[in-house]
Amino acid sequence: MSIKMSIMNRNRMMNPFFRLSQVGDELDRFFGGDNESCRRRNWTAPAVNVSEDSESWIYTFEIPGIAAENIDLSIKEGVLTLKGRRTAVETPEGTTLHRTEFSEGEYEFSRSLTLPDSIDEENIQAETENGLLRVVLKKTAEKKEKKIQILPRIEEDN
Repeated sequence: MSIKMSIMNRNRMMNPFFRLSQVGDELDRFFGGDNESCRRRNWTAPAVNVSEDSESWIYTFEIPGIAAENIDLSIKEGVLTLKGRRTAVETPEGTTLHRTEFSEGEYEFSRSLTLPDSIDEENIQAETENGLLRVVLKKTAEKKEKKIQILPRIEEDN
């Protein structure tokens, strides 16, 4: 082993986060999994991208494999809440699984996000396509700042 390689290994071992990730890897192997499959099983809520244009706020949630009828989207007091249920993937009878990374069983998830004040709560559109839920929230006309002119006080001579 070269000196450079030895120093690199020593530096990694001195890093507490590297050692912590090694412990996690060892636990995964002990319980018969790997990091990737464990991360997939621990999926708890969909990832979201938030963007805006001149007319709307757009919230795009990642919901692969979740049917629209298993999704509940609501808005209350300025909070957008997405709730849903992931169903189990059935293995056809007579087949043998050699590797499985899909989540086992059904489970529910929930994700709540505080919305900007400029949302028209009566004008919201939502649609799903290709594993994405796109929620478009129209903006209200924002209150414009009103400038108040300040005049100097003029003293009168007596």
